[in-house]
Amino acid sequence: MTTEEHVKHTPGPWKAHTFDAAENKSQYVTAGLQDQIPICHTGRWDSSSAADATLIAAAPELLAEYQWLRNRVIAMRDAAYRLEHQGRNPNIGGFFREWLADDVLEGAAIAKANRKE
Repeated sequence: MTTEEHVKHTPGPWKAHTFDAAENKSQYVTAGLQDQIPICHTGRWDSSSAADATLIAAAPELLAEYQWLRNRVIAMRDAAYRLEHQGRNPNIGGFFREWLADDVLEGAAIAKANRKE
């Protein structure tokens, strides 16, 4: 997680669990040193809810990795624009304009995760 992004969610790591009360299984996600912070409960157990719980548990790490990658891509784009402006590598800025969608560079997914949409 970069220092410029303020965390509003419960910090990770989060963990997915299966609750087995006499075979009436369900999935839930927790956080904290001793899993004392409930994050969510996906409902009755099936393969989809197990996969959902695993994905939800990975959310803090996925967000942090996406932010890191996005920052690196923006730095690469800015360096490419500087090279193009200096005439040292014509059209490389165009590559970034064509290759990267505006919502990636604007951080639409990050904003959604942080409820800034």
